[in-house]
Amino acid sequence: MDDLAQPQADGGESPVALERRALTLLFVHRPGTQASADDLEMQLEWLAARHHGVRDRLAHAGALVFFDNAVDCVRMAMTLQHSTTRLRLRMGITTASCQVALFSRGGEAFATLLGAESELAARVAASAGSGSILISPSTYTLVRPAVHAHR
Repeated sequence: MDDLAQPQADGGESPVALERRALTLLFVHRPGTQASADDLEMQLEWLAARHHGVRDRLAHAGALVFFDNAVDCVRMAMTLQHSTTRLRLRMGITTASCQVALFSRGGEAFATLLGAESELAARVAASAGSGSILISPSTYTLVRPAVHAHR
């Protein structure tokens, strides 16, 4: 998400910037053990950067990554699924208009979603079978050509 401008607390701008945009959300239910969760956190950070996503480090009860491009989101989910088969992760993907808050703290930039959209993505993931990815109809419409080309 290269075009998300990061606010500068010392540059005269507001320390928090808000913007509404269409995003595709990947919600990953965390595994039960702490060691597995720690490994997953590192992998999520790396994969999010590789697939042009932004990791919402303030999300509760699971891991949330959001994307401008729905195909990038599905590709990341598939890569994560293949690299963590032993964890049998449940993942949900949905696309919605989201309110994004951008801010910095201690020299580090953060982005988090405001509103119910992350909860919607969590519900999609909760409906997924163990070790699978469930894609909402709103996202499937966007990625259908790429999914069928991947076969």
